[in-house]
Amino acid sequence: MRNAAKDLESFSELISIRPVTIEKAMSNSVVLSKPKYPRLTKREKEILGSAIREGFFEYPKRVRVDDIARIHGVSKAYVSITIRRAIRKIIESMMNGELMN
Repeated sequence: MRNAAKDLESFSELISIRPVTIEKAMSNSVVLSKPKYPRLTKREKEILGSAIREGFFEYPKRVRVDDIARIHGVSKAYVSITIRRAIRKIIESMMNGELMN
């Protein structure tokens, strides 16, 4: 341990060591931004989540649109439109580079 301290002491003579605040250190660093996710509505998340969990996107499908509609108590058209709208938002986010990191 004493050798390490001596090595560090001799090394500090070669470089300038000075105290730096966290704010100063952060201003000089590269900050990676979090990817932006599309703003899906609560209903879009619920229905898309059910579609994924129940196997709507698998081949062969384990569940149909009318099954998802029955789960949520809505029409088949509503489920179909909601899934397409949610997928469109996700794809648009990807195409705009918001989800690519």
